[in-house]
Amino acid sequence: MNSRYGQLGLAILSFCLATSSLVWADAYGDRMQFADGLYTRGMHDLAMKEYAAILEAYPDGTQRDAATFRMAECMRLQGLSSEAGRLYARVVVDHRQSPFRLRAAYRRARLYMEDGDFTSAGAHFNVIISEKPPSDLASATLYYLGESLLGADNVDQADATLARVVSEHPSSMFCVYALMKRGDIHRDRWSAAFEAKQDGDGGLAEQAIAFFKQALERPGTDRIAAEALFQMAEIYFRLHDFEQSSECYRQLMSRYPADERSAVARMQAAWSASNAGLYADAVSLAEKALNDPNVTSGLDEWLYIRANAERQLLQNRVAVKSYLELLT
Repeated sequence: MNSRYGQLGLAILSFCLATSSLVWADAYGDRMQFADGLYTRGMHDLAMKEYAAILEAYPDGTQRDAATFRMAECMRLQGLSSEAGRLYARVVVDHRQSPFRLRAAYRRARLYMEDGDFTSAGAHFNVIISEKPPSDLASATLYYLGESLLGADNVDQADATLARVVSEHPSSMFCVYALMKRGDIHRDRWSAAFEAKQDGDGGLAEQAIAFFKQALERPGTDRIAAEALFQMAEIYFRLHDFEQSSECYRQLMSRYPADERSAVARMQAAWSASNAGLYADAVSLAEKALNDPNVTSGLDEWLYIRANAERQLLQNRVAVKSYLELLT
């Protein structure tokens, strides 16, 4: 009899334990789903608090890596960089098999970059690359590794790393950024050689232009396209290739009139047009600037450009009028 009651008691106890386990699992899943919902809706402060409560209430939860990573994301998005960095590091160290591990390492490295610690950032990015991450993460990691190397003044290695972005991830959004950055590197090398009046620059100017052209031809933002045109125009101008320079300036200002570079380029574009013998274009640019109430400086230079172009067009009367206006 006692044996039968004992067996019944064990059965009841087993049932209760199984039921409580299911209830625990359901509660845990529900809370994670609720926290994830807050996170997805951009309610980062509330989501952060919910993830913190879950991590405290369920120390052995199966989704601790996800909760820790998303809590770090919430902190980062609220400007709590130091706190977020510590949590990203916990994901990297404590959850070595987690699908969030490499992305946590990436975020940690980006925070190092923001702090100006390019050596630590580069070390993290190199670890990620060595573990052969997914393509989207690999392209971003390579690009920012290149940026970190530039920040650490390792220009040659940075250029080689950015070249890998272009060759290994040609369809990535980071490809066009890498091309622009390579253009900047070669432009700066050429500029240094130009300023030092070195006889040969190894074709650095042409290489820089080629990178900017490639960036212009790839899918990207209007901002990138405008910047590529501006940089090409500036290099052509310094090379005294005024026809090419004028064409790049023309495309910049006609296609992207609202871009910040269009306003900066106006004066240089007018000089480029004048030097290329495109005097009508120079007059047009000068007229627009002189009739623009927002242009309050450089008016004497604009008058000179207009007067000189009018004279070249044999519009002598209006040229004299412009010269007199300049003199007064």
